[in-house]
Amino acid sequence: MLKRLIAFATACTLLAATIGTTMAAELKRQDIQNKEAALSNDGRNVDAGYLLRENFFQTNGYIGLSGWDKKNISNAHITNIVNDSSRTDDAYIAKDFASQEESVTMEFRIIQTQTTNGGDIKLKSGDEDAVSLKISDNKLYYVNSDGSTTFLNDMNFERWMGIKIVANVTDQTATVMVDGMTKAENVPFSVPQETINRVYFGIDKEGTGSYSLGYVFIYTGY
Repeated sequence: MLKRLIAFATACTLLAATIGTTMAAELKRQDIQNKEAALSNDGRNVDAGYLLRENFFQTNGYIGLSGWDKKNISNAHITNIVNDSSRTDDAYIAKDFASQEESVTMEFRIIQTQTTNGGDIKLKSGDEDAVSLKISDNKLYYVNSDGSTTFLNDMNFERWMGIKIVANVTDQTATVMVDGMTKAENVPFSVPQETINRVYFGIDKEGTGSYSLGYVFIYTGY
């Protein structure tokens, strides 16, 4: 009789442990789903999953919260991209996201805080450029496949500008919009690439000036 009671008690203990483990796993799964839903469904691109969603307006750009790669950028506030004549190297922040082979869209807010030359905004494939914008003499340009540039828009010191890049990896073309207006449509990639998986904001080593970022959203679709 005692042996049966011990066996029964052991079985109950194992069952309780199994149920507890199963419930914990289910709660963890639901928590992950809730967090993913909160990130991807905020009334903006509901049907498109975000590859990167960084709201520097909310985080104040702290590198510890955002986890961007950086070079010659202050730890305290990475959204202020600064370079000056005393530095002989580039300054940038960059971040990887899930590799895309069909299309990818990036939206971001930007404001120029000093006269800027040598500013770089890029969608990349690893370390290789794919779609490149250039800030020179306070003007925004698209970098063409032959290395020349096409004027897109004047930069602004007074207000935030909204810029959207739609990169069609399949067709190797890009469309660029500034404040809702199309400035370049279906232009060839700056450098042909089969994938896009990295975003880059910087000022090259010969450049000077500064600009700041408000948010950076990257997602699939249009």
